[in-house]
Amino acid sequence: MGRIILFTLAIASLGWSQTMLESAGITAATTTGSVAGKQVSNGITNILNKTAKQLDTAATAKDGKPAAPVSPLLQVGPATTSKKQPYNVPPPPPLKVTKAAGPPVAAPEPETVLEVVKILPPPPLPPPPPMMTTANLATISTGMRRSAVLEMGRNAVRITTIVNGHVEEIFQYRTGDTPLGVVRLIDGNVYRVDIQP
Repeated sequence: MGRIILFTLAIASLGWSQTMLESAGITAATTTGSVAGKQVSNGITNILNKTAKQLDTAATAKDGKPAAPVSPLLQVGPATTSKKQPYNVPPPPPLKVTKAAGPPVAAPEPETVLEVVKILPPPPLPPPPPMMTTANLATISTGMRRSAVLEMGRNAVRITTIVNGHVEEIFQYRTGDTPLGVVRLIDGNVYRVDIQP
C-alpha cells in the first residue's frame, strides 16, 4: 500500500513540476514583455537556447558520437477491412447435438402407502345447566360467588359492563316470556337480587 502511495506522489510531483515550469515561462514572458521590454525577452530566449544545447550534448554518447535513434515502441501495420464480418466478431460455435439412444424409460411409479388413522368420537357434551326456578332464585344471597350462581340455572340475558374499574354483570332470568328476576354481580360476587312477584 505504501508503494502505491509513493508511486502516486512521484507521478503527481512530476506533473506539478511541469505545470510550475510552464506557468513560470508564461508569467515570465508576459511580465518581461510588459515591464522590461525586448531586452529581457532576448535574455530569456538566450537562456532557453543554452538549455537546449546542454540537452543535446547530454543526449550524445560518452565517446562523442551522437546517440543511436530510439526505435519506436509499437509498430502498427496497415489497416484491413473485412466485408464478410462487419464487426470482426467470430461466429458462435456450433451447437452440440446428442442423439437419443432409444425411447425414454419411464420411471417406476412410487408405491402407494395407505395409513389407517383411527378417529376417536368426540367426548360427550356436558349436560346443560338446569333451568332457573323461582325457588332457586330465592336461595341466591348477597356475596355469593358467580360460579355458584351459574350452577343453579342458566340465564336468559347476560350483560357485562365496566364501571369505575369494576366489572358489573347483570343476569336476567325468565321462563318463556315470564320474567323471574334479575341478579346483579360486581367483580364476581352477588351484589343485589331482584325477584319478580
